[in-house]
Amino acid sequence: MKGWIILGTVGAVLSMLVAQAQQTASSSSGQQSAQSGAAAQQPTESGKRRDPFRSLIVRQQTQQAPACRAPGKGALVIGQIQIQGIVRGINNEWIAVVDNRTKRSFFLREGDELCNGAVTKIVEDSVTFEEKTTDAFGRTRNREVVKQLPPS
Repeated sequence: MKGWIILGTVGAVLSMLVAQAQQTASSSSGQQSAQSGAAAQQPTESGKRRDPFRSLIVRQQTQQAPACRAPGKGALVIGQIQIQGIVRGINNEWIAVVDNRTKRSFFLREGDELCNGAVTKIVEDSVTFEEKTTDAFGRTRNREVVKQLPPS
């Protein structure tokens, strides 16, 4: 009976040591994944081959709003724009009154360049934007975003 208790205790201690070693290995691999793509090509600690379980594709950390340095309309991000109103100007052109998270109002016309796109079309109840995005592989994609005037 004492043999089984000792054997069970030794087994429990060994399983805890294995779990701790795996946790240490996973935390060190997490630190290595934060390094650049060149680090993915480096050989493993044995010095012979690279780690076959590490991805060759390096992903960006997070998708954040683009950092625009232009003042005024050039700093507007399409995802943060709220349509407040649409009016017709003197020359029969539509003008969209928009604001962003800072609650500053801007007047947009067709063809205006924004931080991550441009205004393509304004009609009496909606504004159409062409948004430029970058996918995970670094390719630039354009998509059409239509924002409706909120009901009043």
